[in-house]
Amino acid sequence: MHAEAGGTSSRKNGRTIVLLALVVAGSAFADSLAPLYFEPSERGAKWLTLDAVDYEGNGRFSLGLVGDLSYRRYRQLNSLDGSVLRTATQFDLAGHVGGSVSLLGALRVGMDLSVIPVVSSAQLVDGVPSAPPIRTPGLGDVRLAVDGRVLGGTAGPARLGVGLRAWVPVTRGEGDGQVRLAPQLNAAGNVGLLRWTARAAWQFNPSDLGSTHPAIRDGLQLGAGAGLSLLDDALLLGLEVNALTQLRGAGQAPSSSIPVEGLLGLHWQVTPSWRLSLAATASLTQSFETPIVRGLLAVEWSPRLQPPAPTPPADRDHDGVPDELDPCPDQAGPTDAGCPTPPPAADAGTPEPAPAPPAVEPPPAVEPPPVVEALPPPPPEPAVKPVEVVAGKLVLDPIAFVPGGATLAPQSIPVLDAAAATIRKLPGDNRYLVQGHTDSSGDARVNQALSARRARAVVAWLVAHGLDAARFDASGLGATKPIASNDSPEGRAKNRRVEFVVQSR
Repeated sequence: MHAEAGGTSSRKNGRTIVLLALVVAGSAFADSLAPLYFEPSERGAKWLTLDAVDYEGNGRFSLGLVGDLSYRRYRQLNSLDGSVLRTATQFDLAGHVGGSVSLLGALRVGMDLSVIPVVSSAQLVDGVPSAPPIRTPGLGDVRLAVDGRVLGGTAGPARLGVGLRAWVPVTRGEGDGQVRLAPQLNAAGNVGLLRWTARAAWQFNPSDLGSTHPAIRDGLQLGAGAGLSLLDDALLLGLEVNALTQLRGAGQAPSSSIPVEGLLGLHWQVTPSWRLSLAATASLTQSFETPIVRGLLAVEWSPRLQPPAPTPPADRDHDGVPDELDPCPDQAGPTDAGCPTPPPAADAGTPEPAPAPPAVEPPPAVEPPPVVEALPPPPPEPAVKPVEVVAGKLVLDPIAFVPGGATLAPQSIPVLDAAAATIRKLPGDNRYLVQGHTDSSGDARVNQALSARRARAVVAWLVAHGLDAARFDASGLGATKPIASNDSPEGRAKNRRVEFVVQSR
């Protein structure tokens, strides 16, 4: 009897231990279902996860929504023999809303807010009944970003940018409740129809506590992408690959596999202001953090802001000559003089007739020399050299202004005529960024404002002569982009310039 009772007690204790082990294992299994967060690029970028480093303009903003549907499959393994104890699947539908604004032609500030998940469900398979949804809708961390281009322009084979990301917790449920930072380095370029991009970022917790969240880990984030630009840059078909290497994580063992995810996307500029992106991703490594498949849909709105029309120069007599250059500002005259033509001299009376000259005998007839046809004179040199497109810019003669002002000098009119004629011959959907530059003489803020007024004056002249204002953006860079030394008069003269940057679609 005592032996039987002891056996019964042992069996009960054994069942209790097995039950506790299953509860602990089930809890660990449920925790592993937390997904690796998808991080979209800033709104206005041409890629879904990477950056083209081509932000431009001053005050141009972008708003967008990204939808993310992911599917994962998990296996719980027996620690003794490696056999599969159970398998689960999980679906998550999340959203990202955000916006960005470009500043000073080379900076961008952005924000992204994730709603994770809109829908989330998990199901145990292999004959085990379904489990309830493991997560409820909620807000994720707010991501703040600032990026700056330090090398290259908006086009060209290579450009380089630096940036910083900061995640600020909104609710405890969807993040790890800690501020995270990620300085990053971005590179991109255009080579013919090829578009390429690359990124390296280090995500860390500045409190040095590390993250205990199973899907948010300190580590090095690497990404690269390449694609083809089609239909005059209105369509981009590209591949993006992202990976995360774990550097440290409090309370975590290192992952047995680096999460690597490949993305194939189609990006379509539907109108100049609307952009649509569709993409599908797949896990390239066996890692529980990475979904088996993921579908993405992004819609963005980036309106083209019309620059304010510059105030035309004062011209009181309406003769086409600005008052600053008109010697007779209150009397209309020819456009090349500014003053009316003076009247002929008054008649002083009828003069006495001059005496007739004495008769002179005509000279003897002389045989005229043979006529020799002269060669035609050579064609005259053009007053203005032809305008060409070189390395994404219009190459033209210097555009001159009144010293210290933004009024076009008369000798600049033929140069602008040639520029306008060339723009009419180029594709009609090209856009042009007109940039004003100065030398380093004087106050930097005054130089920047003067360069912006000069760029707007050039755009105003082109619009007044029949070109569409929507195709032009004007900006002033002051003395920040010299092309020669400011230590000599010749170098300062070269730095005082207006450039046309061609932005092809």
